[in-house]
Amino acid sequence: MTQQADVARNEQLRDVLHAVLSTHREELVQGLGRWLRDPEDDALWESELPVGQRVASDLVDAFLAAVLGGPGDFVRHVQRLAATRCGAGSGLRDLWLALTMLEDRIWRFVARSVADEDQTQLLGWVTQTVGSAKDRLVYLVLAQLDRAQARSSILEDSLALLSQGTEPAPEEPPLDAAVQGGPLRPRW
Repeated sequence: MTQQADVARNEQLRDVLHAVLSTHREELVQGLGRWLRDPEDDALWESELPVGQRVASDLVDAFLAAVLGGPGDFVRHVQRLAATRCGAGSGLRDLWLALTMLEDRIWRFVARSVADEDQTQLLGWVTQTVGSAKDRLVYLVLAQLDRAQARSSILEDSLALLSQGTEPAPEEPPLDAAVQGGPLRPRW
Protein backbone atom coordinates (compact mmCIF):
# COMPACT_ATOMS: atom_id res chain seq x y z
CA MET A 1 0.00 0.00 0.00
CA THR A 2 1.36 3.41 -0.89
CA GLN A 3 1.73 6.25 1.55
CA GLN A 4 -1.16 8.06 -0.10
CA ALA A 5 -3.33 4.95 0.23
CA ASP A 6 -2.34 4.65 3.92
CA VAL A 7 -3.39 8.24 4.56
CA ALA A 8 -6.72 7.66 2.81
CA ARG A 9 -7.30 4.44 4.80
CA ASN A 10 -6.49 6.22 8.10
CA GLU A 11 -8.98 8.97 7.25
CA GLN A 12 -11.59 6.38 6.39
CA LEU A 13 -11.03 4.56 9.70
CA ARG A 14 -11.23 7.80 11.65
CA ASP A 15 -14.52 8.57 9.91
CA VAL A 16 -15.78 5.15 11.05
CA LEU A 17 -14.61 5.83 14.62
CA HIS A 18 -16.24 9.26 14.59
CA ALA A 19 -19.53 7.76 13.39
CA VAL A 20 -19.47 5.04 16.07
CA LEU A 21 -18.67 7.50 18.87
CA SER A 22 -21.18 10.06 17.64
CA THR A 23 -23.86 7.37 17.81
CA HIS A 24 -22.91 6.65 21.44
CA ARG A 25 -22.14 10.24 22.48
CA GLU A 26 -24.88 10.55 25.09
CA GLU A 27 -23.92 7.24 26.70
CA LEU A 28 -20.33 8.46 26.97
CA VAL A 29 -21.38 11.81 28.46
CA GLN A 30 -23.73 10.24 31.01
CA GLY A 31 -21.14 7.67 32.08
CA LEU A 32 -18.31 10.19 32.43
CA GLY A 33 -20.46 12.80 34.14
CA ARG A 34 -20.85 10.54 37.14
CA TRP A 35 -17.08 10.53 37.63
CA LEU A 36 -16.47 14.26 37.42
CA ARG A 37 -16.92 16.14 40.68
CA ASP A 38 -17.92 19.72 41.06
CA PRO A 39 -14.64 21.55 41.84
CA GLU A 40 -16.57 23.68 44.36
CA ASP A 41 -17.44 20.63 46.47
CA ASP A 42 -14.74 18.01 46.94
CA ALA A 43 -17.09 15.90 49.08
CA LEU A 44 -19.07 14.82 46.02
CA TRP A 45 -18.18 11.63 44.22
CA GLU A 46 -19.97 9.95 41.32
CA SER A 47 -22.59 12.67 41.36
CA GLU A 48 -25.08 13.57 38.68
CA LEU A 49 -24.32 17.28 38.99
CA PRO A 50 -24.79 19.53 35.97
CA VAL A 51 -21.14 20.59 36.31
CA GLY A 52 -20.00 16.99 35.84
CA GLN A 53 -22.30 16.52 32.88
CA ARG A 54 -21.17 19.76 31.22
CA VAL A 55 -17.50 18.89 31.68
CA ALA A 56 -18.15 15.36 30.42
CA SER A 57 -19.97 16.71 27.38
CA ASP A 58 -17.06 19.05 26.59
CA LEU A 59 -14.56 16.21 27.07
CA VAL A 60 -16.45 13.86 24.73
CA ASP A 61 -16.86 16.62 22.13
CA ALA A 62 -13.13 17.40 22.34
CA PHE A 63 -12.35 13.74 21.77
CA LEU A 64 -14.75 13.57 18.81
CA ALA A 65 -13.04 16.61 17.31
CA ALA A 66 -9.65 14.94 17.87
CA VAL A 67 -10.78 11.87 15.95
CA LEU A 68 -11.03 14.01 12.83
CA GLY A 69 -8.44 16.70 13.61
CA GLY A 70 -5.71 14.94 15.58
CA PRO A 71 -4.93 14.38 19.27
CA GLY A 72 -3.26 17.74 19.99
CA ASP A 73 -6.48 19.66 20.55
CA PHE A 74 -7.79 16.96 22.91
CA VAL A 75 -4.60 17.04 24.96
CA ARG A 76 -4.76 20.84 25.18
CA HIS A 77 -8.43 20.66 26.20
CA VAL A 78 -7.58 18.25 29.03
CA GLN A 79 -4.70 20.51 30.07
CA ARG A 80 -7.01 23.56 30.26
CA LEU A 81 -9.60 21.56 32.14
CA ALA A 82 -6.98 20.35 34.63
CA ALA A 83 -5.66 23.87 35.14
CA THR A 84 -9.20 25.14 35.79
CA ARG A 85 -9.89 22.36 38.26
CA CYS A 86 -6.60 22.91 40.08
CA GLY A 87 -7.26 26.64 40.23
CA ALA A 88 -10.61 25.88 41.88
CA GLY A 89 -8.86 23.71 44.47
CA SER A 90 -10.05 20.40 43.04
CA GLY A 91 -7.83 17.39 42.58
CA LEU A 92 -7.27 15.62 39.29
CA ARG A 93 -8.08 12.06 40.34
CA ASP A 94 -11.63 12.32 39.02
CA LEU A 95 -10.39 13.67 35.69
CA TRP A 96 -7.88 10.80 35.46
CA LEU A 97 -10.69 8.32 36.16
CA ALA A 98 -12.92 10.00 33.58
CA LEU A 99 -10.17 9.62 30.95
CA THR A 100 -9.79 5.96 31.91
CA MET A 101 -13.56 5.47 31.64
CA LEU A 102 -13.63 7.29 28.29
CA GLU A 103 -10.95 5.01 26.89
CA ASP A 104 -12.61 1.87 28.28
CA ARG A 105 -16.02 2.74 26.89
CA ILE A 106 -14.63 3.69 23.50
CA TRP A 107 -12.81 0.35 23.37
CA ARG A 108 -16.11 -1.43 24.06
CA PHE A 109 -17.97 0.51 21.36
CA VAL A 110 -15.19 -0.15 18.84
CA ALA A 111 -15.09 -3.86 19.72
CA ARG A 112 -18.85 -4.16 19.13
CA SER A 113 -19.11 -1.92 16.06
CA VAL A 114 -15.92 -2.08 13.98
CA ALA A 115 -14.61 -4.91 11.80
CA ASP A 116 -11.98 -7.04 13.52
CA GLU A 117 -9.26 -6.13 11.00
CA ASP A 118 -9.71 -2.40 11.75
CA GLN A 119 -9.94 -2.59 15.54
CA THR A 120 -6.22 -2.74 16.27
CA GLN A 121 -5.41 0.45 14.43
CA LEU A 122 -8.36 2.38 15.91
CA LEU A 123 -7.80 1.14 19.45
CA GLY A 124 -4.12 2.02 19.16
CA TRP A 125 -5.05 5.55 18.13
CA VAL A 126 -7.59 5.84 21.00
CA THR A 127 -5.03 4.63 23.54
CA GLN A 128 -2.35 6.95 22.19
CA THR A 129 -4.68 9.96 22.34
CA VAL A 130 -5.99 9.30 25.86
CA GLY A 131 -2.48 8.31 26.99
CA SER A 132 -1.07 11.61 25.76
CA ALA A 133 -3.72 13.48 27.76
CA LYS A 134 -2.89 11.42 30.87
CA ASP A 135 0.81 12.11 30.37
CA ARG A 136 -0.02 15.81 30.36
CA LEU A 137 -1.93 15.42 33.64
CA VAL A 138 1.10 13.75 35.21
CA TYR A 139 3.29 16.63 34.06
CA LEU A 140 0.85 19.15 35.57
CA VAL A 141 0.73 17.29 38.89
CA LEU A 142 4.53 17.13 39.06
CA ALA A 143 4.77 20.84 38.26
CA GLN A 144 2.26 21.59 41.02
CA LEU A 145 4.22 19.41 43.42
CA ASP A 146 7.43 21.31 42.62
CA ARG A 147 5.68 24.65 43.25
CA ALA A 148 4.15 23.36 46.47
CA GLN A 149 7.54 22.14 47.71
CA ALA A 150 9.09 25.53 46.92
CA ARG A 151 6.29 27.33 48.79
CA SER A 152 6.64 24.90 51.68
CA SER A 153 10.36 25.63 51.89
CA ILE A 154 9.71 29.38 52.02
CA LEU A 155 7.11 28.89 54.74
CA GLU A 156 9.47 26.68 56.73
CA ASP A 157 12.17 29.35 56.54
CA SER A 158 9.69 32.01 57.65
CA LEU A 159 8.50 29.85 60.52
CA ALA A 160 12.09 29.23 61.62
CA LEU A 161 12.77 32.96 61.58
CA LEU A 162 9.61 33.73 63.53
CA SER A 163 10.27 31.04 66.12
CA GLN A 164 13.78 32.25 66.98
CA GLY A 165 12.33 34.25 69.82
CA THR A 166 11.24 37.75 70.56
CA GLU A 167 13.69 40.50 69.89
CA PRO A 168 13.69 43.56 72.12
CA ALA A 169 11.77 46.57 70.91
CA PRO A 170 13.84 49.46 69.58
CA GLU A 171 14.75 52.06 72.14
CA GLU A 172 12.29 54.93 72.30
CA PRO A 173 13.53 58.41 71.54
CA PRO A 174 14.06 60.61 74.59
CA LEU A 175 11.33 63.06 75.38
CA ASP A 176 13.71 65.93 76.27
CA ALA A 177 12.65 68.07 73.33
CA ALA A 178 8.94 67.49 73.95
CA VAL A 179 9.27 68.51 77.55
CA GLN A 180 11.11 71.66 76.53
CA GLY A 181 8.45 72.48 73.91
CA GLY A 182 10.72 72.01 70.91
CA PRO A 183 10.37 69.66 67.97
CA LEU A 184 10.59 65.99 68.78
CA ARG A 185 13.71 64.43 67.24
CA PRO A 186 14.83 60.96 68.09
CA ARG A 187 18.51 60.40 68.89
CA TRP A 188 19.26 57.28 66.88
